[in-house]
Amino acid sequence: MRLLWNGVAGSPYYTNLYFAGLLQSDVDAANVPVRTFITGIRSAIHDSLTVSIDPDVPVIDPGTGDIVDYLNAAQDPIDQPTADGDMLPPGNQALITWRTGTVIGGRRILGRTFLPGFTEPDSTNGKPVQTLVDQLGGAARGLVDSESAQLVIWSRSNSDSAVVNGASCSDQWSSLRTRRFQN
Repeated sequence: MRLLWNGVAGSPYYTNLYFAGLLQSDVDAANVPVRTFITGIRSAIHDSLTVSIDPDVPVIDPGTGDIVDYLNAAQDPIDQPTADGDMLPPGNQALITWRTGTVIGGRRILGRTFLPGFTEPDSTNGKPVQTLVDQLGGAARGLVDSESAQLVIWSRSNSDSAVVNGASCSDQWSSLRTRRFQN
C-alpha cells in the first residue's frame, strides 16, 4: 500500500508499506491497520499535509519482484494530520526501522520508512523530542502487531520478502534523500 502525502512544497511524498498476500481480501485486511497507524501519528504531522491511501495497490510476485496485478484499496475518509507550529525542513524526517528475523546471505533483512511533516515543537537541539519518538515507535509497533494483516519487508536484491517482527523510531532526524542521520 502506498500513502500519498500532499499539500506542501516538494510534495507529493510517498510511503510504501508491503503486506503478505495476493488477494483483494489481503488488501482489505491491511487497510484497517494502515489507517490505525495514520491515526496514531496524525497529531505529530503538520496540518498543511494531507494523507491518502493510493487506490491502486500493486500485487508483487514474491519470486521475481514483478508487478503482476493491481487491486483496489478502499477510499474511506482518513483522519488527517493536526499538528500546528512551524514545519521543519523537508530533510528532517522521522525514521522507522522495521526488523525481521530473516537472514539471507549472512545479512538480516531490515526495512526503513521515512515520514515527513513534523513541526518545530517536536524538535529540540536538532533531534526529535522523546515523546515523538515514543509516539511513532508505538504506532509502528501497532502496525507490526496487527492481527488482520502481516507487514513484510521486500528485499529487491534477494527477490524475497520477510515478515516484520519489530519496529523502532530513531532518536535522530533522517532523510530518505541521503539515507543518513541529520546531525
